[in-house]
Amino acid sequence: MKANAVPLLAIFETKLQLEVPLFQRQYVWSRDDHWEPLWEDIARKFTDYLEGRRDSPVHFLGAMVLDQRQVPVTHVAKRQVIDGQQRLTTFQVFLSAFRDFSRTQGCVAIADECVKYTVNSGMMANPETDRFKVWPTQLDRKQYKDVLLAGSREQLEELHPLRRKKYKRKPEPRARMVEAYVYFYDQLTAFFLGTATEPPLMHEAVLEMRLDECLQALKNALQVVAIDLEQGDDAQVIFETLN
Repeated sequence: MKANAVPLLAIFETKLQLEVPLFQRQYVWSRDDHWEPLWEDIARKFTDYLEGRRDSPVHFLGAMVLDQRQVPVTHVAKRQVIDGQQRLTTFQVFLSAFRDFSRTQGCVAIADECVKYTVNSGMMANPETDRFKVWPTQLDRKQYKDVLLAGSREQLEELHPLRRKKYKRKPEPRARMVEAYVYFYDQLTAFFLGTATEPPLMHEAVLEMRLDECLQALKNALQVVAIDLEQGDDAQVIFETLN
C-alpha cells in the first residue's frame, strides 16, 4: 500500500471515477452524526480564509483506500473505493449544493468551476456513467444522479417532494442524499446570507468574492490520506479489517 496526503479536490479534479464496489453498504450518513460535524469543519476553514488566515493548518477529513481497476485505454480511469465511500459521496453532495447555491446567487463563474469537481468532461466511452467522479452502488444511483444533475434546489425538491402520511404531523424523510443536500444548502444560505438575527461573516464584502475565497479553502485547506492498494493486496480482506 502507498499512502499520500492530498487535497480532496485535487483528486476530484482528475479525470477519474471512484467506484463503490458491490460489497459496500448503501449510503447511511446522517445529520447529527456526520453532516453536521463535516459542515462545522468546512465552515471553520471558510472562516479562516475569509479572515485572512490562509496559513492556518489544513484539516484532514480522514483516509480513503483505493484499488486500481484495469479498464480499456479509451475509458475513464477508475479506482474502487475500498474505504471512505460515505465521506466521498457526502462531499460530492456538498459540492453540488455549493455549486447550485452559487448559481442561484448569480455567481455563475464560481458554479461553473465547481462542475469540474463533480463530473468528468471530454470524450468518454460510456458518458452516461463515466462522467460521475463518484459512482455509488446500484441502490443509491437514482438519488445520487438526481442530486448531482438537478441543477437547483427547486428542481431537486420537485423530484423528491416532502410527503406526509395521513394523521402524521411530520413529513416522511426523503432519500438520505437529498436530505444531505438540503441540509448543506441551508447551512450555506445561513453562512453567506445571514439569518434574521445575525448578518453573515464579512457581509461588507461582495458575495462573489466571499464565495471565491471559500472555494479556495475547499481546494487547499481540506485534505485526505489517499491509500492506494498495490498488486497482491486483498481489497476484500482490507475492507473487512477496516470495518
